[in-house]
Amino acid sequence: MQFQTLSSIVLLATAQLAAAAPMESANTSQVLKKRADPTGEYCGSEDGEQFEYDVSWVQDSFDNLQTYVNTPGDMRPSAGGRTYPQRFEGRDPEVAGQLDTIDGCETGQDGKVFWEFPLTQGWNGGPAESQGADRVIGIGASPGQGQPWELTYCLSVTHRGQEGGAFVPCTDI
Repeated sequence: MQFQTLSSIVLLATAQLAAAAPMESANTSQVLKKRADPTGEYCGSEDGEQFEYDVSWVQDSFDNLQTYVNTPGDMRPSAGGRTYPQRFEGRDPEVAGQLDTIDGCETGQDGKVFWEFPLTQGWNGGPAESQGADRVIGIGASPGQGQPWELTYCLSVTHRGQEGGAFVPCTDI
């Protein structure tokens, strides 16, 4: 009898704790997953070619972003006159709007900087335009003197189909 009473108390306490825990909406869960873990991305089509990247490509590009952001500027990969990673301003309305929905990736944070890197597996520089139209975007707090940047993945973007060098978000797949 004593065991049944103790079991009932534990069961009741567990149910009360579960009821008191905040419920995570499906949208919140997606946002946190997107910020914490790169996903596969669809970045549009051009001349009949589909630009889809599986998660390993996105992760590889983000890993390169993390590596090269901590590399001296003259040792970073370049394409034509552009050296990567570059600071990403997030001024494109669709991209800024998307960033503002991702916890930790909101625009306008003091001391935080966005960086972009080409979304191409194994890219380490080449001729102009070799970087392609797609990018991964990460954010990090400006480190102290001699400290490394530590970035968080936010999302992937593309120039594809845009005029004037504008970016739009890619779609998770």
